[in-house]
Amino acid sequence: MKSEFSLPNKKNNEQNIKTHSYYKWVPFLLFFQAMTFYVPHWIWKIWEGGKIRMVTNGMRGFCADPPKTRHLKQDRLVQYFIESFHTHSTYAFGYILCEIMNILNIGVNIYITHKFLGESFLTYGIEVLKYYQHPNYFNPMEDIFPRLTKCNFFKYGPSGTIQNIDAMCILAQNVLNEKIYLLIWIWFLILAIISIFSLVYRITIISQILLKTTLLINMSKFTNNKRINSKLVRKFEVGDYILLNFVEKNVHCIQFKEIVEEICTQV
Repeated sequence: MKSEFSLPNKKNNEQNIKTHSYYKWVPFLLFFQAMTFYVPHWIWKIWEGGKIRMVTNGMRGFCADPPKTRHLKQDRLVQYFIESFHTHSTYAFGYILCEIMNILNIGVNIYITHKFLGESFLTYGIEVLKYYQHPNYFNPMEDIFPRLTKCNFFKYGPSGTIQNIDAMCILAQNVLNEKIYLLIWIWFLILAIISIFSLVYRITIISQILLKTTLLINMSKFTNNKRINSKLVRKFEVGDYILLNFVEKNVHCIQFKEIVEEICTQV
């Protein structure tokens, strides 16, 4: 079956026939794209190897243990950090690589979707917004996802020759597809902005650690002590900062400040 949609108000219909054959493959493409978005997460889980879960074991969230037990757990984490100091470059490289993969993944998926929809996806959300603001504006959803089309069916006749039977077809699935791809357009835009901002922030932090300068986004979230902040900037490498940053996200803030102060006294 071949489905076609003729654009209205055109003198020469033969030159303005637009073929829509992709709607049958929408579920398969969406499944493929969902899998591609899981790939960076899967790679990072393998690369990370459960390191953060191991070093913060028993310290996640609020700790109600007695002070002695709590300090034993903190000392274990501090000891691991001191013994492995300046050895987390590969760990940091893997994390930054996965962040870059996220941006490339979004770019590739936007390109694939744009080609899949007949090069109409990049401006799809903008055109829909114009349509809702100005009702007289053409409906881009009906243009890309027509609900009524001219279909050609090819079947063998009684004598064995192929017959071409054309008919009008209702593509009910496109009523859902037009909404799905509008949400995907918005979601891709949000992901692209967040991913680019995250990578720029990470590059800024890394460059200032390498230059041993005061951080644009300094280490005040680790501790408010300026002397400790200054020492961390001088002593830390990129891998140390990223590892400690992950620890900070998995340990209660009170415990974490004590851990940072203890690390600072031993490095």
